[in-house]
Amino acid sequence: AWRIDVANMTGIRGEIDLSREVARIIRRTMAQVAVPFLQAESNHDASRDLLGDGYQGTMNYAAFTRPLWQWLLPPQAQPYTHGKYPALPNLPGRMIVRAMRELSGATPWQATLHAMNLIGSHDTHRVAALLGDPLRTDVAFGMLAAYPGVPMIYAGDELGLAAMGPEHARIPMPWAHPERWDTRRLALTRALFCARASSPALQRGGLRWLWVGDDALLFLREAPGESVLVYAARAAHAPIRIPAAVVGTQLEGLAGSPHLGAGSDGTVTLAASGPAFGMWRLTDADGSER
Repeated sequence: AWRIDVANMTGIRGEIDLSREVARIIRRTMAQVAVPFLQAESNHDASRDLLGDGYQGTMNYAAFTRPLWQWLLPPQAQPYTHGKYPALPNLPGRMIVRAMRELSGATPWQATLHAMNLIGSHDTHRVAALLGDPLRTDVAFGMLAAYPGVPMIYAGDELGLAAMGPEHARIPMPWAHPERWDTRRLALTRALFCARASSPALQRGGLRWLWVGDDALLFLREAPGESVLVYAARAAHAPIRIPAAVVGTQLEGLAGSPHLGAGSDGTVTLAASGPAFGMWRLTDADGSER
C-alpha cells in the first residue's frame, strides 16, 4: 500500500489545483507496479478526493476520530491546541452520529471500508490522556474494532501510553519495561481485534444504526451468514429494549461480552451504570446464526 502524506494539499498551490490529476496519475502508476491500495492523509472532509478513480481511502479523522473523541470527552471542554484545531467540546451521541453519517455518506461505501480509522496518531494526543477515563478509553478501542473501515492503532496506545500534545505523545516504546505496560488494556485490545479477525461482518459488513441516544449507541454490522450487534455507552442511561424479532433470542458474546437472551417480554435489554462496550453475534434459539 502507498500512503500520501498531506494528500489534501498535494498538487495545490494558490489558485492551482492539480490534486485530482495527481491522485489519478499515482493510481495508474500503482497498476504498473502491482501496489494494491492508495491511502490519503486528510485531516478534514475528504469526499472530493474519494471519487473512486484516485485515492481509495483516507485517514478518517473527520468521519470517525473527531466525532468519537467529542462523544467520549469529559463534559468539560478539553484543550486541543495542535495546529488549527480548536478546543473540542463534548457532544451528544445524536450529533456525532449525524456527523459520521453525513461525512461517510458523501463518499462511496468502498471508501468507508477502506478508511483508516484511528483514535490517536503521531499528530495527536494519546487517547488515554485525551479522554482521561480508562473506561471511556475502553469504549474508544471497542468502536475502533467494530466500526466499518481499517483500524489503526498508534503504537503504544495498546500498552496504555499517555501524554498530551503530539510531540510529547511520541514516546519510546517501553519494550524493556513490561512493568510499565497496562496489561488490562493490552488484554482488551487483543480480545477485541481477535474477535474482529474472526468476523466477516466486522471486517467488511454493512452498517445499520438501531439506537442513537445522547449517551448510548447501538448498531448492527451485517454480512452474508453473520450479524453482529455493537453497543457503546459513555455513561449510565435508561434501559434500551430491542425486539427479539430484530436481534434474535440468543446473543453470543464476543471479546468478553456476556451472552444475552431475550426476556419474557420478547425484548433484549441493554443498560449500563457507566461507560461500557459490548459485541454479540446474533443467533436464534436453535443456535443458528441470523
